[in-house]
Amino acid sequence: MRPHKILVSIADITSNPHHFKIKEIASEHISRMIEDVDAAVVNNDFAGPAGLGKKQTIFVEPLNKDSKQWINIICARSTEKNQRIYHEIVKAYQSKKTKQLYRKFYGDKQIAAWDVKLK
Repeated sequence: MRPHKILVSIADITSNPHHFKIKEIASEHISRMIEDVDAAVVNNDFAGPAGLGKKQTIFVEPLNKDSKQWINIICARSTEKNQRIYHEIVKAYQSKKTKQLYRKFYGDKQIAAWDVKLK
């Protein structure tokens, strides 16, 4: 695979010494197909609701500078970004309570990224 590429596909695979049969499948369908394949890459948004957890997990991507592309952001129109209401929304979101809710609903599968230092 090419390092630091934002979106990868089968065309980016440079070696397959074990001759795995690899198919691209829309992320929203993979968790429902887990019983029909030997292994799958399942996005966190679909793994939890499908009941997939530590028992089925064989690899978790490391948190590093390449993870930055997956961090959710809060946006506003450039003409409105300095309005107080938006700063209040960010403050409310970046709270201890939000971190607690992440832990409650996602366990260790999702983290609050606003105070994480990516290496």
